[in-house]
Amino acid sequence: MGRSRLSTECDTLLFGREFTVYVRLIANVDGNAIAASVARSSGVPAVDSAALDVASAYRFAPGDVEGAPLAMWVQAPLTFRFPPETEAARRRRLRRQATSPSPPN
Repeated sequence: MGRSRLSTECDTLLFGREFTVYVRLIANVDGNAIAASVARSSGVPAVDSAALDVASAYRFAPGDVEGAPLAMWVQAPLTFRFPPETEAARRRRLRRQATSPSPPN
């Protein structure tokens, strides 16, 4: 699997930090998440977006009333932990930045 949009856009902001996003979603009678929203943000839009991507792939046992399956609301915390940057990775990142063309003004 390739690097995610999250890790490539925000590397230096995320190193060594932990973020929790509370996601609210609806699970249909088949247990599939059919709608998701951020109930409480991590404070980092890219992390919140990644949490919604993860939550949309969740599968649940459907709720039931008297044995009949029922769609239900679920709220779940998703925690993302980013390891600290190693010295070797920092040198590679700085080398890439030094050799990358400057963005146009």
